[in-house]
Amino acid sequence: MKTLILLLISLWLGTQPFYAKDGNTTSTTTETEKKEIPLNVMFSDGAITYSFVQPAVYAYLLDKEVSVDLSELPGTFTVRIISLSTGKEVASQTFCEFVEIDLSACSGGDYQLDIMSEDEWLQGEFTL
Repeated sequence: MKTLILLLISLWLGTQPFYAKDGNTTSTTTETEKKEIPLNVMFSDGAITYSFVQPAVYAYLLDKEVSVDLSELPGTFTVRIISLSTGKEVASQTFCEFVEIDLSACSGGDYQLDIMSEDEWLQGEFTL
């Protein structure tokens, strides 16, 4: 019985990952984190949906790339990114569920994200 228990424990420990760390604790690489862009509802058609699960909209900024996930909502959406300092439209794209917009050519500053459809208008601000 003891050998069976030891065998099971050794098999279980064999599946666990072990990480070794060398003596050098300084790192030259910088990790970037995904920042959520908070969205505000600017306009909605007013239709009240009665459901236990409400559809969610996600917008993130990672390394000068904006990701918008509307996979829980039906329909076609237009995403516009506007520079708040100049007032000019930097990017615009129409999509159905998920889109990634590369802003690596844009300089740092404050930007406005508009997500629009026939029924809704969501808006958020972020800084590059």
